[in-house]
Amino acid sequence: MNLLKTTFICAALLMISCNSDDDPLSVRILGTYDLLSVVSSGCDDPDENIDYTEVDNNGCVSVQDVNICNVFIQFMNDGTAIETYTEDGTQYSDEFTYTVNDDNKTISLCESPGDCITMSEDIDVITRTFFDDGCIIIIKYKRS
Repeated sequence: MNLLKTTFICAALLMISCNSDDDPLSVRILGTYDLLSVVSSGCDDPDENIDYTEVDNNGCVSVQDVNICNVFIQFMNDGTAIETYTEDGTQYSDEFTYTVNDDNKTISLCESPGDCITMSEDIDVITRTFFDDGCIIIIKYKRS
């Protein structure tokens, strides 16, 4: 086996054997996560409850007669995150700041100072749980 081929095989094996789970969450969080599922319960108005719904094969989810597609959130190393989505054919983008607590594997995602929610991470899935208009809303994202 020639030296170039041996070097390539060794490099590939090293890359495969590296375990990103050893990295702190503040490093692992970087990247893009696609919407996985949505659920809303306990709403004051029962019509606002949403049964557990996963995205379809087209990357869309229908929530209360609103079609939402291509939802993803990207965490960048400068402490900002951008969530992008298409709602009924119109594309939107929301910018957040975030901080990470590596000890308890949580992310504090803030729309503005003092307006933050806590997200948890478990093996490339981020869970965003928050209260809105009396509802408990749980949104899950999976690393792209």
